[in-house]
Amino acid sequence: MSDPDPRALALSIFLREQATGFGLSADVNDSPQIAEAGMALLAAADLAARLYSREPLLVEMSERGMFESMPDRGARVVPTEAVKRFIRRGVLEGPRDPEAILQGMLDALPPGPRG
Repeated sequence: MSDPDPRALALSIFLREQATGFGLSADVNDSPQIAEAGMALLAAADLAARLYSREPLLVEMSERGMFESMPDRGARVVPTEAVKRFIRRGVLEGPRDPEAILQGMLDALPPGPRG
């Protein structure tokens, strides 16, 4: 079995961090809608962690500048303002299935070199 893709792990960590923010906000605001959005982000984080290195979505995110390489062969997510806005608003207002969340993040990125 191969090592997990560092971009997939970085995406998973990023989504978990975002879910934490939603969880705290749901507690303060006593909002089931915010809590559900946080749970959807956790489900997307689980899916992201399982993406393989040649997964088209992961490749496209890379080509569009979603990740920064780290010296330890790792990666970190570099979210654009549009991605942050999608996380803040799109997850609350749109579909909450994991695939739709990842696709929404991709759609929020600027076009890549081919697009």
